[in-house]
Amino acid sequence: MPPVGSPRAGLSPAGSSPAGRPAAGFPTTGSPTGPLATALLRAFACATVFAAPLEGYLLQWHGQLAKLPAALLVLTWAAVRVRHRTPPAPHPLHALLGLLAVVLLASSALHAGGTYTVEYALRWLPFLLLTTVLVDVVAREAPPRWVLGAAVAGAVVAATGALHSLFVAGETRASGPLEDPNDLAYFLVAALPLLVALRPRAGGRAATAGLALVATTLAAGAAATFSRGGALALTA
Repeated sequence: MPPVGSPRAGLSPAGSSPAGRPAAGFPTTGSPTGPLATALLRAFACATVFAAPLEGYLLQWHGQLAKLPAALLVLTWAAVRVRHRTPPAPHPLHALLGLLAVVLLASSALHAGGTYTVEYALRWLPFLLLTTVLVDVVAREAPPRWVLGAAVAGAVVAATGALHSLFVAGETRASGPLEDPNDLAYFLVAALPLLVALRPRAGGRAATAGLALVATTLAAGAAATFSRGGALALTA
């Protein structure tokens, strides 16, 4: 899938402040959903971003397993919004997603006879829909820190798999759970800035050491891919 993430204990119910206030950039508009629906949306949102870099491992178990978390999230989100007659919460990211959709459709129209035009369009459109749903769920139900934490956790698992594939399985370039080492490097490098949002508010050596270990694992996994793009991103 084209670029689109694991996101801990001790988080507040709204995931962003002791008083339950939302994180900056994700103003909670208030959700009429009950506790069960909210719990499901939170769980599926975290599972979706956690599973994103682990597609290869999931496909080894079942050909459609990698799509399951995202499908459950979208279906649950649609059912909850229809039941409560609640439209998606407006967010600036939706404008960017809409612009990207326009570019995608225009590009597909200009290259309608291309060999991979339809294939790429069908890969990107679900991605845009899923991102729209994730933005709405984070704005209403899912604490941003939970989702970011799940994305980082999935990336750490992928980085561990990358190091295993290089040093144990004997691959020349670590690919871990993904076929393309460059794709893996993207996920690992993109997870590093998320650690800033996961810093403990009260400090503490143990928490700081834990985040340092996570950052080291992600950087080592990205380096093991020998991706030039990943290396440039790491040094940026």
